[in-house]
Amino acid sequence: TENAIIGFAKLFESSKDERYRYEIAKIHYTSKDAKSANAKLKEVSENKESTATVEMLAQEGTQMVPIQAAAYYLMAQIAIDRNQQTTAINNLKQALGVYPGFEQAAYGLQQIQAFLAQQRDQAELQRMQKSREAAELERLQKKYGNQ
Repeated sequence: TENAIIGFAKLFESSKDERYRYEIAKIHYTSKDAKSANAKLKEVSENKESTATVEMLAQEGTQMVPIQAAAYYLMAQIAIDRNQQTTAINNLKQALGVYPGFEQAAYGLQQIQAFLAQQRDQAELQRMQKSREAAELERLQKKYGNQ
């Protein structure tokens, strides 16, 4: 792993091709080093002059995605792994801002938003259930007195 990082770092230094820095970030991510992965991905996403693209899965095969959008997408994956849905949503929106046709980012955003809506609905149902229980207890206390 460390040799791969060193190799990609050398390739990046000689070519300034952001794909190598992105590969370093992916290695950090798969090695569970989210901090280093995020640092590299931030560098990739901020290089607005790069025209590099990467191949990403799509509904029907693959699609070529600007490297900045791919970096935001991987940052979103890291945020999801850390249970940071708001950060993930922001990163997915940034990925779609760079490349509106990015299928994986659009699908990921849809899934997180549906999950959060489901959580809100469950919390509301629990609140309503507690409210009903409290009202029933109060009704019974009034009916039978506070014995």
